[in-house]
Amino acid sequence: WFDNVVVLNWFAHNFFPSYYLEIGVRRGRSLVQVMSASPLTRCYGFDMWLQGYSGEANPGPDFVLAELRKAGVLSEPVLIVGDSHVTVPQFFDNPVNPQQFELILVDGDHSYQGAKADLAVAFNHLAPGGLLVFDDIRHTSHPELAQLWQEIRNGFPEYLFIEDTSGNGTGCCFKPPFDRLLQKLSGSLTNSSSI
Repeated sequence: WFDNVVVLNWFAHNFFPSYYLEIGVRRGRSLVQVMSASPLTRCYGFDMWLQGYSGEANPGPDFVLAELRKAGVLSEPVLIVGDSHVTVPQFFDNPVNPQQFELILVDGDHSYQGAKADLAVAFNHLAPGGLLVFDDIRHTSHPELAQLWQEIRNGFPEYLFIEDTSGNGTGCCFKPPFDRLLQKLSGSLTNSSSI
């Protein structure tokens, strides 16, 4: 069993990505996994911070920054408020901003068209050897996301897809080449067999 925070923490702890992109920050739960495991990673988070989202308080960027400080995170992410379908393309239109991200989480708009748009941009900016994580692929309130994830799988046959379908479901997608991933996994297997 795994979910997005487990995968994000594992990847950050083992690969120390230079750049992390998060679409759908909310209260910072996923962000802290990356920033605590890989303090030098430069993180960029996008969210609308809609009040009452999913029936819960959604306090905004200042709350997220305070939570990160409580968790002992010393650096600050860049947090951008607004509709990801506007703000993320604007971000990438500026050549000063990073254009390739080794780690990306898409957990924003849960409509079929909205998630598809976010994923399209994310796949265009996923670095070689990078990991994209897509949350809620089995969410009962959003069955269209399972269909979308299957379409993505079919569209990228050369990528490595791993899913956990328990709970709301988490989809993971590694972009080739897989050299670093294979090296890390073979090292883990070697170390565990010698114990």
